[in-house]
Amino acid sequence: MKKNSLIILCILSCASLAAQKTVHKVIADNAVTVIEINASQAYELVVKTAASPRIDIQAVMDGEYGQDIMINTHKESGHFIIGTSFNPSFRDPNDKLSAHKVISVLLIVELPENSDLIVSGGNTHITV
Repeated sequence: MKKNSLIILCILSCASLAAQKTVHKVIADNAVTVIEINASQAYELVVKTAASPRIDIQAVMDGEYGQDIMINTHKESGHFIIGTSFNPSFRDPNDKLSAHKVISVLLIVELPENSDLIVSGGNTHITV
């Protein structure tokens, strides 16, 4: 009985790990002083600082469409912009159940010390 319980526990814990997608990006650009984060698709944003000139971005995506979400980064007018969006190849099924599909994104961003930060987002929980 213990052996069966252990096997079931292992299967269930592995199934929950397979559903998550983790992305890690590191950007080294000494010219960036302003970082903008669009966290409108994220449920939580954690911002840290380090004595390093690089920007370190980690994202954990979960939910029905978690595998179809990507992290966007680009530089515009001296600002480095970070956000999330769906992959260009993603096709929204737009069925009756679409309204009940949950998308969960956790962003962890480590910035160089003394950087200016602009954050936009709706109901995002932010930890600095």
